[in-house]
Amino acid sequence: DRPEVQLPAQPQLLALVQQLALLVLRHDRGLVNATQTWQEQRKTTTVPLMTLRQHLTQCLFQDLMVKVLKISEAKPGDPLFQTSVQSQVIDSEGNWPFLEWNAATKTLHTSHKSPISMTLMTQHVKELVEMFKDPELVMSFRSLQTNQEAPTCPWRLQLNPRADREWELLNRLSRCSLWTLIGTMLKPHSLTQCGLADTIQQALGHQTRKGKGKGKSKQPSKQLQQKWVQRGQQQDASEFAAAVLKWLNAPAVNMYWERRLEEMNAVRTIDHGETFMPINISFSAVNAHLPEMQFTLTDLVRRWMQADGMIAALTQAPTCLCLHLDRYYELDGCIQKSSCMINLEAGCDIPVFVDGTLRREAVAYVVLAATAHMGVDQGGHFQAILKTRPAVQVTGGPMHWLITNDGIAATPTWQVPDRFSSCATVFWLVRADCVNLHTYRPLPQMPDDDITDAPSDSAPQAQPTGVPSTLRKQLVQHGPKSVGN
Repeated sequence: DRPEVQLPAQPQLLALVQQLALLVLRHDRGLVNATQTWQEQRKTTTVPLMTLRQHLTQCLFQDLMVKVLKISEAKPGDPLFQTSVQSQVIDSEGNWPFLEWNAATKTLHTSHKSPISMTLMTQHVKELVEMFKDPELVMSFRSLQTNQEAPTCPWRLQLNPRADREWELLNRLSRCSLWTLIGTMLKPHSLTQCGLADTIQQALGHQTRKGKGKGKSKQPSKQLQQKWVQRGQQQDASEFAAAVLKWLNAPAVNMYWERRLEEMNAVRTIDHGETFMPINISFSAVNAHLPEMQFTLTDLVRRWMQADGMIAALTQAPTCLCLHLDRYYELDGCIQKSSCMINLEAGCDIPVFVDGTLRREAVAYVVLAATAHMGVDQGGHFQAILKTRPAVQVTGGPMHWLITNDGIAATPTWQVPDRFSSCATVFWLVRADCVNLHTYRPLPQMPDDDITDAPSDSAPQAQPTGVPSTLRKQLVQHGPKSVGN
């Protein structure tokens, strides 16, 4: 059990290797009963129901909000307020303390961490209730219990990696007395990172100075941090790629291009790109609204090259380059997102100027990786795909790509899924004479026991199984029961 999670000073960087907010909930039979209710409703109704994970999280946080509001309305002299203080739910000033486990006494005690005020706690809980109405927020919410007779039931809540604000709030409320209101203790899940993740984290945040002062650690790259957007907002994979490439100053990448125009037997450069800025391509307005259309990147690059009656091309053929596909277009005064498919198996011909005129040559490139954005401009979900050497899996099926998704290992596949092709926005290309495909080696599978909340000396061996009986009665008397309790 690792120490309490603190929000990192550079959350955007660590988000590369800490993609998911995985937490463990211990709740009484309320969620089990809510699950049974949902299953019964699904059998008896023809109306589409919300997913079970959304139903359970709404039950949990609505229940929590009702009880927090009741305590916030209680006066210091009221029995509900006094019982809450005696039960360590709040302190004498009405603040919500944090609890820590005492392994010697086998009990929970108030920690030295600064408590959360009643006003701020009310705001946090209301905000969480509204956030969890989003059906795409929760990726998984399930019980890990194998023994139905056990006094406590551990649950794992897995959030969408784009749920920045929700992740921040839940980590801030981790181990807070708030959760004892519903017989629960919330704590971050104990996760381990692979060697590659550790290497990336070290490279981004813990480099060592060279030359003078060698051996002294320095702060994470201010350039990369300043170029990236703030946490809690929709983030763009193309902008992040540009920020990383500029920070790395990668010599293999040079996407500088020029848009030239010939006038009066003279060639002028009208516009140009930047070395580390992905080349922006787009669909024609005539075809963007047709989801059955399929394009190659060569089709879109050719359109980019001939735009506005001028000629655009790179000034040299780099080893690696990045293309960004703008899928948004205007239709009847509204902004829409195109779902036209991109053929990732086809190569891509990139125009390169051979001199100071409009003469150019086509250089062959191969798509080795791509990123797809499922969702709208304000939010959504990212997936990535990587081309590998053709191989046969242990199961006997062929593979040529690795595709990622939240909370699971990269999945080998032979063909790029249509859903990915219709949402792909960022493409990484390597010059055909420099291609060296990755060889897939499956990672060892972790047993299920590794993801459960195994007890340790610093972790509680038992958790409260419910609200103290005196406080439970008063909460019920002061407010209606919510679903799931």
